[in-house]
Amino acid sequence: MKYLFIIVCAFLNACVFFPSEKKELEVNRVDSQAEITGRWSDVDVQEVCEALVLDCLVSPLVDQAISDYEAKHRRTKPTVTVGSFVNATMEHGIDTDVIADNIKVTLIRSGLFEFVASGTVREERRDEVWDQQFSASEETATALGKEIGAAFMLNGAVRSLVDGAGELSTRTYYVSAQLTDIETNKIIWNGEKTVRKQIRRAKATW
Repeated sequence: MKYLFIIVCAFLNACVFFPSEKKELEVNRVDSQAEITGRWSDVDVQEVCEALVLDCLVSPLVDQAISDYEAKHRRTKPTVTVGSFVNATMEHGIDTDVIADNIKVTLIRSGLFEFVASGTVREERRDEVWDQQFSASEETATALGKEIGAAFMLNGAVRSLVDGAGELSTRTYYVSAQLTDIETNKIIWNGEKTVRKQIRRAKATW
């Protein structure tokens, strides 16, 4: 009993001299319109994608391409695959997949296009289909050669220019996207949206 009392006293003494630090996690939801650094942000993604999609949907050449496709293939919607969206800026934090996905989702919702898988998803699907030819039963194996070919490819790029002197700097983003007829290699639509930001940094005080 004496030794138990000594152990308890030692533990309580340690708690007094070495209190545990209680760190609380604080999470605040912020307005999506809030900008902090002046660099590429979710505000820019929304603004750019809305402008590019609208430009695409009102294009007479796109409208003609859709009509030609429907007449030739007797399908209600032409199919699109997403190609490369390149980040050609010095900002490594720009995720061009977010831009491409945003445009894709909006075009699908327009009801004028259908999208087929591309990139990693397409390769994974093809690997699975091929594997099923040897590992799945004949009744359940997915047949080869049943893919729907894409009629158009959507590509894009983000570029930027930075200029400044002293406390003032200007950061300009040029975001472009294009829709290409895969069969003819003809560009049926090319759009660009410019985002220009002026950033003023506070003077350093000593």
